[in-house]
Amino acid sequence: NHMKAIVQVLVVVLSCLICLSYGYDARLSSPSVSISVVSESPFSTNDKMEGDTHDNKHHHNDDADVVGVTSSTLSYQIHSYNDLREWPQIMKKGAVWLKVDPHYMPSSFCLSQSQAVHANDGRGCFVLNHDNPVSQRQYNTTDSLLNFITSQDNAQWFRNPSRVIHIAMCFKYDGDVCDGSESAKNWTSLVTDFFNKANAALSSPSSSSPSSSSSPSSSLPLRVSFVMDGTATPGGIPPRRCLSSLWEPWPSTWIPANDPFDGGFFNDTKLGYSRFQILNMMTVDFDPAYFVTLMRDLHFGKFHNFNLPYLVWEPSDQDTIWDIADAYLDKGGKYIHDEGFRYAINIDPIQMQVYLGTRSGTAWNNNNIPVISARTPHVVVISTSPYTVLSTFSLLNANGTFYQLGVADKLGTGPIAYTTPRPLNTSLSHINTLDMVSDTDDDAEGIMQYLYVHDGGNIYEIYIPVEEEDDDIENPTVAATSSSLEFKSIIVGYFPSSKRQNSTVPSFRSSAVLSPPLSAMSFYVVMATSNVNINGSACTLHLQLYLLTVTSSSAQGVGAGICVVPAAAAVDVIVSSLDTDVVQRGDITEG
Repeated sequence: NHMKAIVQVLVVVLSCLICLSYGYDARLSSPSVSISVVSESPFSTNDKMEGDTHDNKHHHNDDADVVGVTSSTLSYQIHSYNDLREWPQIMKKGAVWLKVDPHYMPSSFCLSQSQAVHANDGRGCFVLNHDNPVSQRQYNTTDSLLNFITSQDNAQWFRNPSRVIHIAMCFKYDGDVCDGSESAKNWTSLVTDFFNKANAALSSPSSSSPSSSSSPSSSLPLRVSFVMDGTATPGGIPPRRCLSSLWEPWPSTWIPANDPFDGGFFNDTKLGYSRFQILNMMTVDFDPAYFVTLMRDLHFGKFHNFNLPYLVWEPSDQDTIWDIADAYLDKGGKYIHDEGFRYAINIDPIQMQVYLGTRSGTAWNNNNIPVISARTPHVVVISTSPYTVLSTFSLLNANGTFYQLGVADKLGTGPIAYTTPRPLNTSLSHINTLDMVSDTDDDAEGIMQYLYVHDGGNIYEIYIPVEEEDDDIENPTVAATSSSLEFKSIIVGYFPSSKRQNSTVPSFRSSAVLSPPLSAMSFYVVMATSNVNINGSACTLHLQLYLLTVTSSSAQGVGAGICVVPAAAAVDVIVSSLDTDVVQRGDITEG
């Protein structure tokens, strides 16, 4: 820790001297200003949300020249996802920038690795792991990576003509790759082999890898771009000059204070500076946004000229993420980079998008239920113009269920207007699912909307949003701003009972509305039920499609449903957080 602190101080001193030598007017520290509160709440400060321990340790920039500045260029890079089994779920969440860590190991180690295609290669191999690999474990390799991205099973992600997947190769080597040793030569030779294999795959019109299913995109070329990172760049102090002319035209990252400073501003090809095309900034303990502030005041060097994003690694807490975003957006957003500003993250990308919501303007990140006594909250979006969120909850000091609206003119930014909590007149003892059904009705003006509520058992209730003393269905955004929106119950319905598989094991049910609705009067719901008996057979998890109409109190089952057997520990997670995103994109008639 002492050495780390000393190094960080030296980095600051060195950066200050460099900035002065280049004649830049660099502001080397962020202003100490407190965060501005933009939400408007009808509750007193004593009703601060429980668990809110923010002590303003971090100060967020609210200078006049940056108020209201947001940018959708703020995004993420998936950091060190070396287990390829995790890639499918991360790709489904929209990841397009990823990083892996090819770690060089000698041939004696490679013999212990089942995925090392050429384990007997005397040069060694690359296993994907950030820290020092151990022979007791099995790792993916660079061959595994190429097989994964070229497989027809994964063509939907890597051969999608509408996007490019960028993979940063953060090569690791314990030593100096330019010292002329046999090990260093082996490392360089293996990197070159990977470079050649990858380029061959990129130039191939389609994949010949085995596939368990056919895909329309299987015959398309790969849409993948590779980036050199780690010890495979001509950077470092002293610089790795022996790599200056290798592996072109793949771009390399450049790290302030870790790489030759001139390389961030000039393109000397003899020194390999032309390879530096991606700004890759670190965070430091004393000021996480230090290097972002430094590079912003240096106009981000030469990197604003490249069609590649800026990177920063690797914050995980929201305060640090905000500090960095505020530094990037400062100066009235003057230096916003159209190609993106991406955080290298180890947290979930959806969590990251929510954290960035108030800075990116692409997600809602506010306290929707500012009542300390609220319990069992459920939240659903009922309008996007203006952005309106409906929250339901129970209260410790009152019986029944309550609802509240939060309204903002723009997604992700305030000010937010909250209505006071109102009782929701419901026949349900508690709420397990809260969902909204929306569709344009040809026979009525505006949007036809229903509020769907499910108790987690056999009972559901459907409401329509109405103005006070008015039974007509209205656009709820108008009512929300006037605090006059109410929800009128129009029907209480029932799902068929399910026979429990084992009375000693809890049985859970959860449901979600499929969009768009079938008609103005009916819609589909998918139900997940755990631990049930289906026609005499045990079923760990049963998925069933139901048709609901607003004129009938009975849900009609569609088809026989599907019995699946996931890991036992996953059942509760699936049932408590049912997500129909994939189902919505499929054919409803095929279950």
